[in-house]
Parts: sequence; C-alpha cells; structure tokens
Amino acid sequence: AEQELDNLLAATERVAQGDLQTPLFAYDVGEFSRLADCLSDMITKLRQSQERLTATERIAAWQVMGRKIAHEIKNPLTPISLCTDDLRRSYSEGRADFEATLKQSTTTIKNEIARMTRLLDQFVSFARMPSPTKIDVSVPSFVDDLGSLYKTEIEAGTMALQIESRRKALLIDPEQIKQLIINLIKNARETGGHTTILHLSDADNTFVIGVEDYGPGFSAEKLANPFEPYVSTKQDGSGLGLVICQRIAIDHGGTIEVYNRPEGGAGVRVTLPQN
Repeated sequence: AEQELDNLLAATERVAQGDLQTPLFAYDVGEFSRLADCLSDMITKLRQSQERLTATERIAAWQVMGRKIAHEIKNPLTPISLCTDDLRRSYSEGRADFEATLKQSTTTIKNEIARMTRLLDQFVSFARMPSPTKIDVSVPSFVDDLGSLYKTEIEAGTMALQIESRRKALLIDPEQIKQLIINLIKNARETGGHTTILHLSDADNTFVIGVEDYGPGFSAEKLANPFEPYVSTKQDGSGLGLVICQRIAIDHGGTIEVYNRPEGGAGVRVTLPQN
C-alpha cells in the first residue's frame, strides 16, 4: 500500500508541474484503483482543456492578424486616392505644374504600394508558418548563435546578453524561437532606447526569454491590448511583430506578456514549458 501511495503522489506531483502525459500504474481493485481512475480522468480532462485553450488562442491570433491587415491596408489607400485625384485635376485643368505634381504623386503612390507589399509579406509569412518542429537544442550552441548574430551590437555596448539558464538543452523549434527573439529585439531597438537586454533564464519547469530596453516604455493602451490593432508606435510599423511572436509562443505551448520596467523602459517576457 505504501508503494502504491508513493506512486500516486509522484504522479500527482508531475501533473502539478505541468506534465499531462504522466503514466499511471494500474490497480486491480480497492481505493487505490478508484483514486488512480479519478486521477487518470482528471489528467485527460486537463489535457483536453489545454488543447482547447491553445486552439482558442490560435484563433484569437488569426482574428487579431485579420483586423490588423484590414486596418493597415486602409491607411495607404487614402493618400493613393488623393494623389490620383490631384493628377486628374492637374491634367484636366492643364496646369503648368502638372509635371511636378506627376512626380510627387507617383512617388507617394509607389511608397504606399511598397508599404502594403511589406505588410502583405508579413501576413504571408504568418500564414505559412508551420507548426513547430521541436528538437533537442544545445543551450550553449543556441546562445553562441545569438552572440554571433548580434556581435557588433554587443561589442558596441548597445546590447547585453544575460544568461542565467542552467539548462544544457531545450526542446524547441530553433528557427522559430530565433525568429521570435529577433522580432523582439528589433521592436526594442526601434523604440529609441540606447541598450537592449536579452535575458535567458529558468523558472518552474520553463525556459524564460526576456527582452528589455531603456526606451519610453509601453503606453497604457499598448499594455492593455498588446496584440490588438491600431497600436503600432512606429511611423512605418504594422504592429504585426508581436502577433507573430505570440503565434510562436502559443504554438510552443507557452505564454507571452508585456510590461514596463520600474526603472524605465519596456519589457517582453516569453515563457516556454520544458520538462
């Protein structure tokens, strides 16, 4: 009986730590059999709930992306329409400055089309993003790759790499997680803060990726709705970077959150489950 109880307690502890694939020993009869059946049923229901939640989060990410695309495509259409009207009016009136109007208007139209093209390229990248192919990745090698990628910035003192993780390996899709980190660093650098910090650490059977900056921080609107449309703070930004990061985090079974640092600046924290 003592061994049966120990087995049930060990299984319960693994479930509490997030392991929903925990195998249970079979018991033929008695109280331990009923307890094992109840625990097994609970694990199944938890796993199904987790799968439904993940599916709901994926749908929400698609809905946000759709709203962003609809909003952002409307923006370039207004100047394109105005430029077309100016060209028609200048031509029909035979104005002397028609050539200058033609040059200015066509330049504006080309710039706005290029902007829409960049936006649609991001959308296509989002739509084509496959489910993650998780493999065992050496943490030291992964860190070395990041160090090489940002060698110039690190040497210039505009970026710091802080490694507190004690893990030897991670079960992740390395290319997708690298894309997530690149997107977060790009967003942080574009805020105008002098230094960007990439922080890698461990917490409660998770691997934590943190990116912080010393810029102005997130607005109250951005903090309240970090993945919603209409909140891109960059003049030429689409606001899609965080949505792509959200998609990658969700597909890895993880979470992503934004915050303002007490000492100033913004931060984004991604938590990825690891056994």
